[in-house]
Amino acid sequence: MNADTMDDLNRLNACFLFMDAAYLFRDEQVTDHCKRTILRFLFIQIDNILKLSGRTKNKLRKEHLITKADEERIKQLIGALAKSYDQAYDTIRDKIAAHSQPLDLISLLNWWNDIDQTTIAILYGDAKNIQTALASVKGLQFQCISDYARLSIPDTNPISLALNPQVPSFSSDRLGLSKPNVVSMIACHPSQEKAQTILSIIDFLGIDLALTAATENPDTNYQKLLFDIGWLLAMVDICALIDNLFHDNQYDQSLLSHWKPDMGGHEILSKLDKSRDTTIENQIRDIRNTLGAHLDSSRKVSDVLAQFNSIDLASVHRYACNLVNSFFDACRQDIRTRTFCIQNVPINGVISVQSNGYKPFEA
Repeated sequence: MNADTMDDLNRLNACFLFMDAAYLFRDEQVTDHCKRTILRFLFIQIDNILKLSGRTKNKLRKEHLITKADEERIKQLIGALAKSYDQAYDTIRDKIAAHSQPLDLISLLNWWNDIDQTTIAILYGDAKNIQTALASVKGLQFQCISDYARLSIPDTNPISLALNPQVPSFSSDRLGLSKPNVVSMIACHPSQEKAQTILSIIDFLGIDLALTAATENPDTNYQKLLFDIGWLLAMVDICALIDNLFHDNQYDQSLLSHWKPDMGGHEILSKLDKSRDTTIENQIRDIRNTLGAHLDSSRKVSDVLAQFNSIDLASVHRYACNLVNSFFDACRQDIRTRTFCIQNVPINGVISVQSNGYKPFEA
């Protein structure tokens, strides 16, 4: 088999393993919001698989490793997955998973609610059909997770189902309205929408890192894959946090641009922007671009994984904490932005909140 073909198969193998681990996570004893947050990674892998499987099929046919009938069958299976994903669930990958980009509130909540048992089962099943068809190639074998067992998550871990809020609380992030028993705010200005987006990214980061804490020193391949997924999502979310805080483009303004110099926290954000560590940011963004949000198609997957495994995770964590703490510090400086410091705070004196928070993974 040609080395280029084998490289593509190795890339697909990594995607299928990540997808398997994310899919299995749906049964863990964590809140539905946490499941959705981690299952974002499944949508990233579906995108990777669609981009890789077609060209791999063509290479296998060119080397006469599959028949014309096999090629047509694989093409049909890729088409079935693309039909479900393209111009539909790719929105989740593009706007919520690989990036945190603007979406109108109704669309955002609808797409978030679509991360449920039915959606992921359909996408996962279609992707596994492609894997099965490719695995029919003589001598080819994809790895599988053979040591799956549910995680033992301490009650003190933020993703634990035991910590699911039993009392009404207030949440200012843009997904607050999707959470059960939660009061949230509706933005009335683009700067508020941007701050809410940043709060959701910070919420994602907390869940990403809580997953890594639950799978530290992994005993199984499943735990190791979840540990990696947690850190890869964290790096994707750190890049999204940096972009939403500081970077402008033709489609969107950063929070720094939304906040004028007379805003109490503008100086803090401006100083933070000027003091950013480009070395650690470049390391994080390179992993985000080659493994986290995309899988690099020009480098061996073993090299990409080696680069990921060599990064100083403690430094990544410290950098993320500095960004998050500085954002909250900036928000505290002005009465117009202090609301964004009120996140997941219990509401005293209220028995319950009439909420349409959707629970997508209930039996």
